[in-house]
Parts: sequence; C-alpha cells; structure tokens
Amino acid sequence: MKLAQRVHYNAWKDETEFASLLAFLKRYGDLLDELTLFTEYSHYGYRPLPEIKKDMAVLRERIETLRSLGFSVGVNVLCTIGHIDEGSASEKSPYVPVMGYDGEESAGCFCPVNMGFLQYIEEKYRLVAETRPDYIWVDDDIKLFWNGVKFGCFCPACIERFNKKMRSSYTRETLVQAMEQPDGNALRAAFVQDNSNKITELLAHIKNAVRTVCPGLPLGFMTQHQGWSTFNGMSFDDWFTALDAEKGRPGEGFYDDTEPQGVYVKVLSTARQAAEYPAMVTDVQYEVENFPYHDFQKSRRITLDECTLALAAGMNGVLLNTMKIDPGTRYDGCDLLYEDIRTMRPVWNAMQAFAEGFECRGFYPAISRKYDQRRPVHGDESFFTTYENNPRHNVMKTYSLAQIGIPLSMQPEHADGTILTGRLAEGFTDSELKKFLAGAVILDAEAVRTLERRGMGNLTGVRAGEDTTDSVRERYNLDDAVNDGLRDVYRDVRTAFFHGAAAPLFPEVTGVREISFLEDYRGEHLGAAGTLFENELGGRVCALGYSPFDRIVSRARRTQMLRVCDYLTRETMPAVIFNDGKGAQFVRSSMDGRRTLVAFINLSLDEVDVLELGVRGARKGMLLLPGGAQLSLCAVDSGGYGRFSLPSVPAFGTCVLLTEAD
Repeated sequence: MKLAQRVHYNAWKDETEFASLLAFLKRYGDLLDELTLFTEYSHYGYRPLPEIKKDMAVLRERIETLRSLGFSVGVNVLCTIGHIDEGSASEKSPYVPVMGYDGEESAGCFCPVNMGFLQYIEEKYRLVAETRPDYIWVDDDIKLFWNGVKFGCFCPACIERFNKKMRSSYTRETLVQAMEQPDGNALRAAFVQDNSNKITELLAHIKNAVRTVCPGLPLGFMTQHQGWSTFNGMSFDDWFTALDAEKGRPGEGFYDDTEPQGVYVKVLSTARQAAEYPAMVTDVQYEVENFPYHDFQKSRRITLDECTLALAAGMNGVLLNTMKIDPGTRYDGCDLLYEDIRTMRPVWNAMQAFAEGFECRGFYPAISRKYDQRRPVHGDESFFTTYENNPRHNVMKTYSLAQIGIPLSMQPEHADGTILTGRLAEGFTDSELKKFLAGAVILDAEAVRTLERRGMGNLTGVRAGEDTTDSVRERYNLDDAVNDGLRDVYRDVRTAFFHGAAAPLFPEVTGVREISFLEDYRGEHLGAAGTLFENELGGRVCALGYSPFDRIVSRARRTQMLRVCDYLTRETMPAVIFNDGKGAQFVRSSMDGRRTLVAFINLSLDEVDVLELGVRGARKGMLLLPGGAQLSLCAVDSGGYGRFSLPSVPAFGTCVLLTEAD
C-alpha cells in the first residue's frame, strides 16, 4: 500500500519551517512513499499570478531537495474554483463569483465558465507544472453545490450558456421557479448535466495547461461524496478522462473524534466514490484529515482505525493530512502517532498484498449518481437541498446497519443485497430497480411508497400507511423463525421524543410474513412493522416500517436483522460477528470466495474480551498483529461459517483476519 504525507504551505515556504520538516523526515521519512505539498494557505479561489509565480520558484527548490532524499514529491493545488469564503478580504478578485440559485454571490469562489478565469487557471497550473513535480493533485473545490453559496452557478453567463443550449430565454428567477415544478424533470436533468459538463471542461483546461509544460505528468483528482448531493452530475468517467487522471482521492469529512462512530461513515462514503472511479484510476488514496489540526482533536487510535478500515474497504493508499498548521510547533506531539504508524504499516502492507483485486461484500446502500437528474420534485420539498437535511434523500442514515454487524458494500455488482431508503429509488431506471428486487432487498416505508408509484408495489408484497410520530412501538412476532428465542417482546424507540419514523405496513398479497407488528401503547394493532416476502422475480424483500435505521442497537434487533439478512441472501452472507454489542465489519472476498479479509472495529467503549468472527466456508485464518507478527488460527464449523476466536479488542480498536477455505 502507498502511504503519503500532505505538507502544508507554510511548512515548505519558510526556511525555518522547512528545516523542521527535514528533521521530521529524518525520523519518519522511511514510512512515507510520497510527499504532497500544498500550494496555498487559504481556501480563497484567487491569488495574484505574480505572487503564485514567486511561491512556485521556492517550491521548485523544495521539490528538488526532497526528491534528492529519495521521495516522490508532488503538488496539491488547494484552490481552483475556491472552497469557501475564507480570506476573501485579503485580495479582491477580478473574476465573476459563483452565484447561488437564490442570487447570493460567493465572496471567495469563482465561476468556471468565465473565460478570463479559465485563462487565469490555465496560467496558474502552468506555473505549478514548471516546478517539475512528480505528480499534481486537483483538490475537491471543483464542485457547484456548495462554494460559499449553495447550488450554483446561476450567474448571467451561466444562464446565457444554458439558454443557448436549451433554446430558451430564462432569467435566474424564472429558471429556478421552473426547476422547482413537479413537471420540471427534463429541465433539472439538463441543468445538472450542464454542471457536470462545466467540470469536465474545466478539468480539460487544467490537463492541457499542465501537459504543455510536462507531457505525461501523472494527475490526480479529489472528488465529493454522492451522499451529500449529486447536483454536480457526478460523472466520474467524464471527469477523470478529461483530466487524464490516474490518481483519485475520495473526499469526506471526519475531522475529530467527538463522535467516533463517524469513522465508519467516512470510510463508507469514500468507498462509494472509489467504487465508481473508472478503471484508469489505479492509485486511490484515502485522506486522513484532522482539519484544522489541533493537538487533541483526534486520538491516535481512531486515526489508525481510519487507515485500516479504508484499506479494508477497497482503497490502496492513505494520505496523511495530520500536521498542525501552527509555525514553530508543527511537529510537537507527532512522534507517538508516527511510531504507532510504524507498528501498523506491516499490517496494512499485508492487507493490501492479500486482498488485491478482492470484491467488497455485504449490502449495498443504493443511491444513483444520476439521482438529481432523475428524481421528481414532490409538492412538499425543494429541489435545492442537500441530502443530509432531508431523510427522504439521505442514504447515509442506512449506514447505521453496520453498527449491528451487517457488512456494507459500495460495489453493487458484487454486493449480497441492496438497501433502498426514502425516495432514492427514484434515481434508478425500472430495469435497475427490478435487478435489485430480483435479489435481496431491505426497504423502509418511504421506499415502499416510491416503488408503488413506479408500479412495482407487487414486488414488495406490502403497502405502506401514513407516517406517524405518535407514541407507537414494535412488537416482535415471536412465532416467526427470525425471532426464535428472543427475550424482548417490544422495541420502543420513543418516536415522540426522537422524531422516529413509523408507518404501518399492510400485506397486499398472500405469502407475506409479518415478523413484527406496529401497535400503540394501549396495545391496539395498527399493522405490520416488519415483513418478509419472496416475489415473482425470485427476490426476497424485507420491508421495515418502524424506525428501521435509528436506535437499532439492541440485542433483539441485532439478532433479528442478522437472521433477516441470512433469509434474504439464502444463507450466503460472507461473514458474521457472533458477539453481541456494537461492532462493524468490512469484508472483501476473492472472486471464487475461497479467500476473505475481515476487518472488525469495536464501536463500543467496552472491551470485547474474546472476539468471535465467522467467515463463510473458511477453515484457516491469519490474524495480523501490530509490528508484522501473524497468528495462525484454525476455524471451528458453525452453521456454514468457519468460527474464529480472536484476542480481546479494546474500545474503538480494530483487528484484521485473513482467511482461506482450505
């Protein structure tokens, strides 16, 4: 695996700080394959070219010095369009700002259609290329759903461009109004595609500028997560091709461990992006980012967890963005982390060597990159919304299933099943949905309604009633096999307090299994809360009407859902955690299924005394230990799984098991 280090602007520009960097590299440079140097300090999208040229002269000297020490040295252009309105008072830009759908103008981010700005960007990248780096990264400010203002760009030039394409005569106001109409699908799709085209064209300009100076220089592009928005069009194939980029860095924020379970959310979010990269991208680097880099912001343990889980989720490199930005104290306290990295590097190398080319297994939380191009706008919502603000569009809420041991995969072609939540089914074609429904599927009530609107209600077996936030609870049907032996009768998430989703489900055809019931606190039956159904396509569907993804961390719910997954997949789930408690697993298997990697993270503050992992068909295993040692293990057969007993795992600790069928 590749391990790279990001180097802040002031760490190379200042002589004293650069000397400190060299001292750090004497201690830990043997761990690092690449050094990636930032071009800016601020996230403002404009700096005068003479200032950049002066900086690049210094940067070229730094690159030569670092390369002479044996490093591959690249440059990360921090700002192209601009990230946010930071530092805008220091230097006023002559270029057109990004304008939001509401007419608000960004103070620090600039429209990529403006010809003057494109010429400026070309010259900026030529100056960067003249430093003769080993590669150049383009950062993730090339987006249009959030650049100081939300949902751009609606500046006069962009409106004129769109009108020319559509042979229309919209103003910003009339275009936004038309895009908000329920019948505006085609218009919305065209606008989102035009956004994607703007990004494609900008990346082509960047490539041409760099390649006029350094033909063949490797390029990389940092992307954004589809779970926030697909307003950009998310055309990774077009974007990477336009840039001719062989390096990809999936973006997402997990800056501190105030909420440590965010570690698996980021890993899954980045894995989704990486899974959609074109085949030309062979170097995929997960970024460990502790912005704004305060001493106690993120523990060493969670930082190591990120690296381990990222590799388990399919990425093949890690970029460390961990250094403080404070001059004079930049490397204070870093030794403990980098000594820990030294002990874990052999583990990461072994993971990569074992699982190269393996498939990610588990359930696929489905969202289409074309969601904003296909989804209708219903009367109760605006088109201009980021998904985390609306549960009907938020795929990330389904990631909570990982907490109870259900592995998740961002590779739908290799997944064991699919999760459809909210209205996200509206982003898929009929053929795509039927392919999902011919396999193993988990649905919430809104997804049931969405499929019914698409004429596929018969494939779910149920109809969903109206939502309620009143005081209702779920009662397990203890006569159904998936609930066999449960000691809990009820699951009560207190919907009135926590605004949980609850909707009764009503079987519409014969053969529907009601695995739980929805009732009020007086015991009145309101409908089913959970159902199982095998449809005419041969698929098996689980519909969940009662808080399907929130407050699910109970022994009874975990047991039930693991059994549900076994039923849905016809007992082909790749791995299982036998222990009770909060713990997630990332699973990758060879194409023939005979070799499997399982990375486990303990998501509890309690230590797991003895971890019991089961891997389908496994007979022997190897536990990877810090420092490079390996512990050979033999499995005990347990219902089709090879069961391994592993040493204790501390709170928010990880372990990695490599298994083989024989």
